[in-house]
Amino acid sequence: MKINLNDQLQLLVPALAAELLPQCEALADAIWSGQPASSDPQLRNVRPFINLMLLPSDRIRQINLEQRGIDQTTDVLSFPAHDLLDGSLRQPLQAWDFELAQDEGWEEGEAGVQPQGDERWFFLGDILLNPERVKAQAAEYGHSEQREFCYLLAHACLHLCGYDHQTGPDEKRMNELCEAALTKLNLTRTDGKSLFETLPPQSATPPAEPDTLPSSPADKRSTAGFICIAGRPNAGKSTLLNRLAGLPLAITSPRAQTTRQNIRLIVNRPHSQLVFLDTPGLHKPDTKLGERMMEASLAAAREADVLLLLLDCRQDKLTTEETAILEQARQKHKPLLIALNKTDKARPEDIPTHSQLFYDLLRPQAPIVPLSAVSGAGVEDLLTELERLLPPGAPLYDPDDYTDQTERQMAAELLRQEILLRTRDEIPHGTAVLIDRFEELNRQNLPVTNPDERSLVRIQAEIFCDKNSHKGIIIGKNGSLLKIINQNARQKMETLLGCKVYLQTFVKVRLGWRDQPLMLNQLGYKQTKS
Repeated sequence: MKINLNDQLQLLVPALAAELLPQCEALADAIWSGQPASSDPQLRNVRPFINLMLLPSDRIRQINLEQRGIDQTTDVLSFPAHDLLDGSLRQPLQAWDFELAQDEGWEEGEAGVQPQGDERWFFLGDILLNPERVKAQAAEYGHSEQREFCYLLAHACLHLCGYDHQTGPDEKRMNELCEAALTKLNLTRTDGKSLFETLPPQSATPPAEPDTLPSSPADKRSTAGFICIAGRPNAGKSTLLNRLAGLPLAITSPRAQTTRQNIRLIVNRPHSQLVFLDTPGLHKPDTKLGERMMEASLAAAREADVLLLLLDCRQDKLTTEETAILEQARQKHKPLLIALNKTDKARPEDIPTHSQLFYDLLRPQAPIVPLSAVSGAGVEDLLTELERLLPPGAPLYDPDDYTDQTERQMAAELLRQEILLRTRDEIPHGTAVLIDRFEELNRQNLPVTNPDERSLVRIQAEIFCDKNSHKGIIIGKNGSLLKIINQNARQKMETLLGCKVYLQTFVKVRLGWRDQPLMLNQLGYKQTKS
């Protein structure tokens, strides 16, 4: 049994992490090997795997509330990927229920990559485990943290296999199966080690929801409007947008001009609604795609109620494009706010000097707010200042909305982000993604339109590049890089969509696509009318 351990918060004692994982995999294998499904003909030559994530109490509580409607923290949460009952499959498996082989050879083809061998991987589900409860329950029951950790893992694995403890007999059976697996690995109550160092304190309650927005336009406290975020490539516009959203709405990467279209984010506050437009970076275009990106930026600036110009606090002068935005604000009499971003990158002693340069240059034309989109420092000051500049009015969108980007669009952007992150300097921004198929299915593999009813989304995507050599780079040796791109993009899509995703990609060459109007229209880069 393979376990993908995610301990991003580094809650485990580092010296024990490498020692614990093989033991956890052996324990999960002991659970799985005792289930009827493990010998099902459909799973012959298939290797099962599990995602195991360690999360603090407040995050566990939030997920428990969102997914199960229970507003309290717990020790472990299990999210099965398949419909099993008492260890047996309840319905036939489909081709998309299997992952591609990890250790077999691969062949390049127009349809991406296909495994040469018969070995496949079978995803059992996700397990979220709470280290704080592990420590507390280990102390309460008088055994080691290692023992408690493994017991909860075994318990969660049984849930993934279709066991439950709604009745007394069911609970007794689950406990007996857990104890049997632990005994098989000689994990007695007197054995084991402390796994976690002192854990950081967590908030006792989940984040509070914003107050309901006033619905009456006559309420003088109510403001609403569009805010255009402009700035040079990689000024941090998409990072700021994602900070405000709490979701990856816009691609962020070390590459310039990552954002290609205006992305709308809706931020609801007690007495205001701020609608942000993240524009492509201000630059001199050298292709028709670049021209359309600049047209989109300028159009957003014309339509906005407030212009937010994002500058790197370390720069010492304005570009021609930044000056044009300032001039547009002056001519159109639009409110303007300057945000000096990336204060986390500058030396603290240099920030006053950089700030003074822009104060002298831009005041009294515009207020200036220093901030760090990465850390969040100064973001609240930014929102307060923007609220002051917005015109009075009722909310423009439903308060429950947070973006007008479709899930289909966001899925395409997540895949394009992985391509940029994994290819870096080898591939310029000559890639695009087109989602050909976005099919939502329920547990019976029937199409649904209500996202609450779906258990699987099948996505078929085309990756376009403008050089034959780039196709080989994206696919990688024996398909190795495309496999990584697909896996990481799929995991992010599953987080976004809240269900299992089957992702199929096709890499195709379209020479000079960035200068072909029809191709640009097909990809959604429409020409903006002045």
